[in-house]
Amino acid sequence: MKLRQTLLGSVLLTGAYATVAHAACSGSSPPTQAASVGYCLHTFTSDSFSTSNVDMGETYKQGFQWYPFNFYGLSPVTTNITFNGDKSITVGQGGNGFNANLASAGHTGGWPGYFVGTAFGGGAYIQAVIKFNAHAYNGIGIGWPSFWAGALEQEIGTAQWPGQASNYLHYIEADIFEYFQGQWNASLNAYQSTTIDWYGTGGTNYSTAGDPTVPQADFSNYNTVAMLWVPATSTTKGYINYYWNGALVKSVSYTQLTNSDAPPPSASEPWTFGILDQDHLVIEMGSDNVYPLTVQSVDVWQAQTTSNDVTVSPSDTLIDAPSTAQITDSRGGGWSINSSNYLVWNGVVQDTAYTYNKMFWNGTNFYVYCTTPGHVVWVEVNLTTGAGSIISGNPPGYP
Repeated sequence: MKLRQTLLGSVLLTGAYATVAHAACSGSSPPTQAASVGYCLHTFTSDSFSTSNVDMGETYKQGFQWYPFNFYGLSPVTTNITFNGDKSITVGQGGNGFNANLASAGHTGGWPGYFVGTAFGGGAYIQAVIKFNAHAYNGIGIGWPSFWAGALEQEIGTAQWPGQASNYLHYIEADIFEYFQGQWNASLNAYQSTTIDWYGTGGTNYSTAGDPTVPQADFSNYNTVAMLWVPATSTTKGYINYYWNGALVKSVSYTQLTNSDAPPPSASEPWTFGILDQDHLVIEMGSDNVYPLTVQSVDVWQAQTTSNDVTVSPSDTLIDAPSTAQITDSRGGGWSINSSNYLVWNGVVQDTAYTYNKMFWNGTNFYVYCTTPGHVVWVEVNLTTGAGSIISGNPPGYP
């Protein structure tokens, strides 16, 4: 049996990105930089950190804004996370070489894999209010104060560059704020805002250079760091602006990346950094344990939410038909089984060739139980390809 790919969706992250409307916001008050490009929707806000929005139990279930960093098979570390009296959060090392302790998404299984949380696509204004002890920081440990965004595609294994050899990857990294004083000889009042175009099979990259210098910066008090991302179109350049307390400190621009553009990205290729518009950004934060980073708030403003990816992992649950309960797929849509025992996606019947009476997600794989005469079996569904494989007996973990 083979289920249509349109039936069960795909973990491959695709979709059109709407042109950003340059219009004043009505009925909302985004930062000036966001409003200037029509980013009027406040799509994400964390102005109070607690176990209500931070998954300290490492459950990797829906309902949280922040998850301990566990991509690439890494073990999360929550012992270096502290909730503060002013409702801010302090993060140290995440126990990994990615300088990430908390992220707006987490890995929930498979490779190519699934995730839970939010990854932002189609343009965004991302802002954080942060502080740390800069004068004491001297590069101790494996981390440094940083607030940045990584490509979900890389973190779940779908960053393949089309037309290139297997495992030839292409993805973006946007380092909104990294403080290296004492580690790479950066001056006390300088930090880095860097856009990195990663490519190839061995982690090669092309990046912007230069450190924004903030005269007499007091990093021990709260400051606002931000990034404005406006996608390219077929006729206009895209760009990434970085801000310190509302002041522009760095900007890069690029043209629209197409399938005809061949590697490598470089200063001579106008589409360099254009992969950003095809990626989805996971917000991440981390630091050193001795001099950790304190985050008071994180906010995201956008023109729309349709290009975001919200939970590419089905819920860890068993659903019996008929039911209004849903399992969420890679597109953020809900699957259910209606009273006629047909599979339904976002309220629309997808297939009438087979009937089903159960759906099950065991934390790694998705299964449906077919009840069509001659096909009364459990089927394991590959959400990447849409193929269904009959299994013997019940799925692993079935209650």
